[in-house]
Amino acid sequence: MPPAMYSEAESIIDSLKNGHLVKNVSSQMNILFRPSVQPYMISWFRHDPAEYVKKLKSPLLIIQAEKDIQVDMEEATILRNASPKSQFYVVKDMNHVLKTVSGDIQENVASYTNPDIPVSHELVTAIVNFIDV
Repeated sequence: MPPAMYSEAESIIDSLKNGHLVKNVSSQMNILFRPSVQPYMISWFRHDPAEYVKKLKSPLLIIQAEKDIQVDMEEATILRNASPKSQFYVVKDMNHVLKTVSGDIQENVASYTNPDIPVSHELVTAIVNFIDV
């Protein structure tokens, strides 16, 4: 993402985390931060997934996609640390939309809207193995 867009995204997210709607959003960022979605995002920023995970009594599988450009390994590790008994699995070459990508960022982003790319087989196997136990 170009630095100016990244900076704008960070600024908008900071405002939303603080409970404030953002009126002036560039056309490039409008798809992510349009007015209709901002209240929803504000409501989700009030929740800390790690706090919910700590309270779980049931088995938990935490899966992180190795090539996820939206949720990084640090966030998955926070969940893992909140539930030390959980199973933690990193799916090689999988991205945020659960597809296997082997190339650069352009391939990764293009896969988001390509219905011909199947869900990661490794992901399916990890889920089945978790359920089978």
